[in-house]
Amino acid sequence: MSTATWSALGGGMTPAAETVLPGRTLVAERALVAVCEQVAARAMGLPRREVSVRLGATAGALAVRVEAPLPVPDLSEALPSAQSETVTARGHRIREQIRTDVAALTGREVRRIDLTITGARIEKKRRVR
Repeated sequence: MSTATWSALGGGMTPAAETVLPGRTLVAERALVAVCEQVAARAMGLPRREVSVRLGATAGALAVRVEAPLPVPDLSEALPSAQSETVTARGHRIREQIRTDVAALTGREVRRIDLTITGARIEKKRRVR
């Protein structure tokens, strides 16, 4: 997406910036994508390179699509307990964390987050020698 379509995502001047200094500040989509990727990676406990983000607009707010594997414990080392969080509950928690963090960092409303879990990433515990 080019900066020409940024207005569809709600970019441009804020009223406060307009009164202080003429001009505008444009944030390229790739910068916004990078912020969203980092936020999603942190929320999921993954390296950023394992997370894919696409942005869109819905009713003047951001729509974020995230694709990533879900970290799961190695079941051969630990049995799931009754207190373990379900995959669906983890997805809801991750989506809410992404929404609040992206909104706080960008100042933009996030109206929709689609989270696609592309696989499982087995968390293996490393032993110290």
